[in-house]
Amino acid sequence: MASQTKARCQQGSALLAVMWLVAALSAIAFSLASTVRGETERTATSIDDARAYYLAAGAIDRAILYMEWGGKMYHPGMSFFDFPFETGQVRVEIISETAKLSANSAKPEEIYKLLQVLGATEANAQEITEAILDWRKPVPADTTTPFDAYYRSLRPSFSARHSSLVETEELLLVRGMTPDLFYGTYEHVTPPNAKPRLVPRGGLRDCLSVYGSASSFDVNTAPPAVLATIGLSPDQVAAIIERRNREPFKSRGELL
Repeated sequence: MASQTKARCQQGSALLAVMWLVAALSAIAFSLASTVRGETERTATSIDDARAYYLAAGAIDRAILYMEWGGKMYHPGMSFFDFPFETGQVRVEIISETAKLSANSAKPEEIYKLLQVLGATEANAQEITEAILDWRKPVPADTTTPFDAYYRSLRPSFSARHSSLVETEELLLVRGMTPDLFYGTYEHVTPPNAKPRLVPRGGLRDCLSVYGSASSFDVNTAPPAVLATIGLSPDQVAAIIERRNREPFKSRGELL
């Protein structure tokens, strides 16, 4: 009787050990499967990144080549190329610097209006306009402006350049500037007889450039906000965009 009880205990211990072993192996297998899956997804992402990079690089090289060849490949006024590749479709946009306002010579009223077109409030547009003018305006040595005092109170602190902007990204530092105003954002639009949808709204980086124009603009690539800033009505802006999407303007007469 005692021997039978002992045998049953041994069998129970063996069964318990087997169950623990199975549980441990299952945990190891699950962990291994999860690791393999993660590495597979990471590899797939790396492959997509490499493919996207070489698609973009190849499309840019081809666009430059077409622009150098001219003729049927490219003519002034074209705003984009569409290139079909085996692994994807690529659009290369051609944006002239003369499609943007000059960050260094734009008039205060132009900057103010542009900011409002991009969604800034009157107070915010006024503050940013004054900050940009202060940033690019030379001041005597050892002179501190109210904006300098504000910048030096920040952490990390800095001072305004008080000279021409070298790169557009400097505008991110001026008082009142926000990422949405600089980079752009999305806004809800409800077309007639259609569901609401999100549409992109450009930012200052799309409309200002240190190489921009102060007088004439490339109407084939100028952002809608720039067209509105220089005095065109919403209907005129819409008509220009609709026409240039079908065919670029090739002369001033076509625009008129």
